[in-house]
Amino acid sequence: MRRLSVLLAVVLLAACGSLKEQTSQVASQPAHELLFVAMATGMTVVDASTDAVVATLPVGTLLPDRSRYWTVDSGERTTVRGIDPATGIDQSSFVLDGRWSVPAAYGPAPSGLSANGKWMVLVAPPVAVTGSGMLNRFAVIDLAKQKIEQIVTANGDLGFDAVSDDGRNLYLVEHLVPAPHYAVRVASFTGTGLLGGVIGQIKTAEPEVMNGLYHASVAVGADWFLSLYSNPGRGPFIHALNTTQLFAQCILNLPDVPVALRPAWSMLLDPKHQKLFAVNGAGGVVSEVNTSALLVTRSSIDLAPAAASLTTAPMHPAALTADGTRIYAAAEHGVIVIYTADLSVRSRYLSDRLVDSVAVSEDGQRLYIASGGSITKIEAATGKPLGTIGSASHALGILAIGGR
Repeated sequence: MRRLSVLLAVVLLAACGSLKEQTSQVASQPAHELLFVAMATGMTVVDASTDAVVATLPVGTLLPDRSRYWTVDSGERTTVRGIDPATGIDQSSFVLDGRWSVPAAYGPAPSGLSANGKWMVLVAPPVAVTGSGMLNRFAVIDLAKQKIEQIVTANGDLGFDAVSDDGRNLYLVEHLVPAPHYAVRVASFTGTGLLGGVIGQIKTAEPEVMNGLYHASVAVGADWFLSLYSNPGRGPFIHALNTTQLFAQCILNLPDVPVALRPAWSMLLDPKHQKLFAVNGAGGVVSEVNTSALLVTRSSIDLAPAAASLTTAPMHPAALTADGTRIYAAAEHGVIVIYTADLSVRSRYLSDRLVDSVAVSEDGQRLYIASGGSITKIEAATGKPLGTIGSASHALGILAIGGR
């Protein structure tokens, strides 16, 4: 077993109404509907009601509830800033000793934040150690106290996976040979440090499932962190990690898509109805997952003809309405409208263009579509174009929609 300097590691192996058609009627847009737009240099906040830029922010992470936008400026000392994304005004700022970066700096990874937004995990640049592979350091940051609470040091090819809402459990993905095999390990803390003793190993009837490439993740409640992977031989699966109870299981039976289309997966959470939708519009498939039972309840595999390849770099290529009745997903061309009551496609919008990103307004009345760097606003019920957001040129994707 590889040496872990501070990390106490355990491999977590897992048993790893029909909506009536609406007539065209555009609801009045809020006085200030904000689009949080991903750009090559960070995020631009645009007032879609007035087509004006509200804020231009550096690269960072937007919390799901849009209450804060966190940026990390790495150097000999590291500055962490918490910004009000609706105004661009700093709400907090503090400095950490040493060079730290967000986990995604070294490859695809979750955001580094706990589900409740109270904890942040940062990583130091990996260091090659003769005879021991790579040395990794992970810092668990208490954002309220503005300080490093714990530092975990570990050898191996490791990346961040999740951190529990109480900050006591840090989960890391260890990439094994042959790739893309992986294992999930955990470092647990008490108020005074690491828990004593080895926690143990969780057995599984499906150990071969823990083999895949990461695509997307979402927090479900305070306890569960769900990540979607593609197993090269068995297709997609969801790794469901209980961040407080130190165990995991896998949600299987998701329909597969061609290898070239796997980056187009999205995970859309409907917390009111305890549902999660795993959708790949380019592949023409969608599955509904019961987040209470952690089971696939139904799937549809003929939403639209599968694309031959991805000709864009999808970023949030699907969106779910707040009432959970409709999914809007980027297909080979345009956007398909999926009704969740029966997982059927009723309409297709903007079929003359390639779509990078899709977002739906909080009232479900407007769609914002990023395509070729520009954003088009359309009527959600009919697909009627309503205009272009000119102040958000060169958009990579739409991260969220909110108001003020």
